Amino acid sequence: MTSKPQNLVFFHPDLGIGGAERLVIDAAVGLQNRGHKVTIFTSHCDPKHCFDEARDGMSILGLIAIHRLIFEKVAESLLVPRHTRC
Repeated sequence: MTSKPQNLVFFHPDLGIGGAERLVIDAAVGLQNRGHKVTIFTSHCDPKHCFDEARDGMSILGLIAIHRLIFEKVAESLLVPRHTRC
């Protein structure tokens, strides 16, 4: 069963190197490989301290860095019971 491509968004506060960051990157890349458009909103991504996909695939992943205060307000305003804040 194939589904219609979706526009998907991930919110993650810091795309450094860690387990949660690895999961976000892997999920984003996997969804993109299935034809979905994926955008990751983050308040921090240091190219010297992140996974290769975040550094090399920023345009592919649609990585958008936003100020932390704005990030938190946007993430909180979009939260509904079916979403999980990371």
